[in-house]
Formats: sequence, structure tokens, C-alpha cells
Amino acid sequence: MPTAFTHYWKREKLDKGESPRHCTQAFSAQFIQRGVSAGDRVFFVSYFDKRPFLVGAITVAADPVEMDSGVDRITAIPGSGSVKDFERAIPIEIAGQIIRLDTGNGWKFDTPDLLNQQTMRGVQRINAESAALLDSLLGVAERSYGDDHASIDSSTGDGSLYADEIGAGDTFWEGAVSQVIVNRYERDPAARKACLTKYGCICVVCDMDFINWYGERGAGFIHVHHVTPISQLGPDYRVDPIADLVPVCPNCHAMLHRNPPVTVQELQEIYSHHLDQVPD
Repeated sequence: MPTAFTHYWKREKLDKGESPRHCTQAFSAQFIQRGVSAGDRVFFVSYFDKRPFLVGAITVAADPVEMDSGVDRITAIPGSGSVKDFERAIPIEIAGQIIRLDTGNGWKFDTPDLLNQQTMRGVQRINAESAALLDSLLGVAERSYGDDHASIDSSTGDGSLYADEIGAGDTFWEGAVSQVIVNRYERDPAARKACLTKYGCICVVCDMDFINWYGERGAGFIHVHHVTPISQLGPDYRVDPIADLVPVCPNCHAMLHRNPPVTVQELQEIYSHHLDQVPD
């Protein structure tokens, strides 16, 4: 099963007005040594102005290749490379949760709010929760990674994605499926639990309650939607499970995210309008 790594990149200054570039490859003398292989997720991290940054990430297409220069080269599965961005800050509260599997410890801090630059150096294997947190900053659906801390989905009871979701980097035929991006906050067990304790497992758009249709098999099943896109929130924003999250069924969730996205209220109005047109 794929695992995840961080790889330190020195900062590059993108020219003003330059169009975004996607991460497609990387070089290091440590990829083979650290055990990076095909299918693994590699996050590129950097540090400047006394702050950590997430430059981007790729899903590795093939095992590293040793170059004549002595460094190893990895390339991205087509479409898996994120936009390269040296201004994408890693919030301190997330940096404080990154765990390295080689040591079992987190990144080192000089003070509670100041990350030690050296602690990010080199290629480091990280646990599944750390990878999911970094993927959340890229707006990528939570994945399953092969370590002893594999993420557990609080709706399905296992490490898989919801049935209507596709992992970043998965291969599929064009036109066969649509991708629904679900951010980390929507999948966070504590935030989800607090949201559902308040609102219950009933879709706020169509009033769907799965237990009424599927019996015990449907008990507790529902998606949780973030009412304000994460891209519109600042890097230090802390999610409020009551104000920011609402339960929605998978169908309504897909309709909320479909381009162009709509608000919960707008989808409620669309649903109510068409419901009124249905003959008795």
C-alpha cells in the first residue's frame, strides 16, 4: 500500500505574472535510501521567513531512478502533481501534528510558534494522518496510506473513501466518473461528530435519512459539508463544527460541489422548486 514522504525544497522566486506550474518531478540523493517507490505520495516542503510552506506534491509514477550525477529522480503520475506554490503556508497547528515514522516524533520547534528549519530537511517518511493533513492544504481528497496509523473513515468504518469519491492520482477513463473533492475538515472525526450531534444524520437539503430507507445498514451514514469553501478561509482559520458544517446526503453533496458550486440555501431552493413541480 502507498506510503507518504516529505522532501525539502529550497525556495524559488516565481516571476510576477508567471502562470502556475505543476509539480512533475523531483531530485534527491535520498529517495532510494529512504524507500520511496511507485505509488507513494511525496510532499515538497520549504521554509523561509521563519515559517513552513507546502510547495506541492506528486504521486510517484515509478520507482526512483539513479542519475549519472548520483541523485535519484522521481516523476509524477500524470495529473497527480499539484500546482507549485512557494506561498502556500503550513499553519503552525498543522505543522505541530506532522509525525515522522523513522523517529515516531514530530517536527522540532524552537518555540511554540517557531518551527526549527533543520527538522524539515531531507526526505522523511510520515504517517497517514500527517499525509492527510498536508493533502487537505492542497484541497485533495483524503487518501489511505500504508502505515500503522492508517486513517479510518468515520462513516464506512474502514480506511476507504466513500463510494462516490476517487483518490488523488487514481487512474480512470475520461467520462466514466466525476470526482468529488472532500476536504480534511469534512472528514475529521471530531468535527463530524460535533456536527452530527447538533444536526443529526438527516440531509439539510432533501431531508434524506438513510435509516428510514435502509434500516440499520443506513444508521449514521451521511456526508458532512463545509458551508464556506476552504479556499476562501485564511490559513489560521479554525473550523466551527456547528457554524461551518452541515450534514448532506451524497447526492446533494455532489450537487453542491458541481461546477459552478452553489450554497446550501441555493440548493435547498432548487430542490424545493422542483419538488413542488412533482405531481401528487
